[in-house]
Amino acid sequence: MKKNIYSALFMLSLFLISCSSPSNNKEITNMPVYRDTPYLQDLSVKYYSEEENTDLYSVFMDRNG
Repeated sequence: MKKNIYSALFMLSLFLISCSSPSNNKEITNMPVYRDTPYLQDLSVKYYSEEENTDLYSVFMDRNG
């Protein structure tokens, strides 16, 4: 029974220590901030024909083939 109480107290103390705030806040505020910027991205849509004997009138290929 004592072993369970000691292990519960140990786990509780680890939890409380891990939730505490860091003592040196200057290091955190001096870190560079990365700003995420949106950008346009190419989109590739591939269409596959279900029929094998199909006449294609126009075909286009992009850099992905």
